[in-house]
Amino acid sequence: SVTLAGPVLLAAHSDVLQYCQKYKKRLKAKNLMYIKQLLSTLKRWLLLITASEASKQETLKPVNEFLFATETAHVNFFKLLRYCERSQLSRKLLGFMEKRNQDQGTVGTGSKHVSPLRQVEAFLQALTNASSDGRVVVSPAAAPAKAHLKFVLLNPAVYFEEILQQARCVVVAGGTMSPVADFVDQLTTDQTCNIDVHFFTCDHIVGGSQLLPLALTTGPSNKPIKLTFEERKKASVIGELGSILLTACQNTPDGVVAFLPSYDYEEKVFQTWTTQGWLAKLKGVKDVYREPRAASDTEQVLGRYADSIAQGRG
Repeated sequence: SVTLAGPVLLAAHSDVLQYCQKYKKRLKAKNLMYIKQLLSTLKRWLLLITASEASKQETLKPVNEFLFATETAHVNFFKLLRYCERSQLSRKLLGFMEKRNQDQGTVGTGSKHVSPLRQVEAFLQALTNASSDGRVVVSPAAAPAKAHLKFVLLNPAVYFEEILQQARCVVVAGGTMSPVADFVDQLTTDQTCNIDVHFFTCDHIVGGSQLLPLALTTGPSNKPIKLTFEERKKASVIGELGSILLTACQNTPDGVVAFLPSYDYEEKVFQTWTTQGWLAKLKGVKDVYREPRAASDTEQVLGRYADSIAQGRG
């Protein structure tokens, strides 16, 4: 997956534009054509993420739909990437902007070692995947500083194929890999599907008699629970999740652990529960802890969680 933040996109467009204005008369016609294509593409992306007040909702688009929405479907990204690589444009831009800042007596705000164009190139490379292999998350905002584009890879087999073809042996280890057959299918292509695969599994630490999987389609208020990408950030959906968790905590002794798909969504849920009052209600029943982003802090939080359970506040 590749994330392209609004400020990086804005800086890349500014750098390429200044470079073009400086050397426009020295560039060959073909090179100038590629630079203009790059400028046009960056401008279209900026227009998409700098949305009006009425269209700030985050959306998930297939690659082809994203290209049509930004009117860049006609651009050959393979040739554009080849030009950037052969001309070493990102390296030239880094030196050009450093020299320009020195001449003007200004201090650059970006990295001194990596041009913003490098991240743009990574995003362009991601867009060359088949449309079915990924999706583009468009997070618009009135100000570019709060907006971003993100390519989410849905088919890791495309990149895993080269590893399987070149390595003598590959070990894939994990704790949540079942069903293994589906996992193997997701990591192999037509060229690697016939490789020898050997499995080694251990018994689960929790016995089968202690497991009770349940799927909820409605919450305590009988409202349908739809956790699709488009629906899951709605306040009404998050509120229903808060009601479900509160009911579970009120009827479950000791500890309760709630898993969410990402740190960003966890932050959204936490803020919404705070506003709606669900967090205060949960704290009235049990102590509430959040998993830290830094792995080094996890052990400390788990220790406090265990202490709360021992004290009857789990």
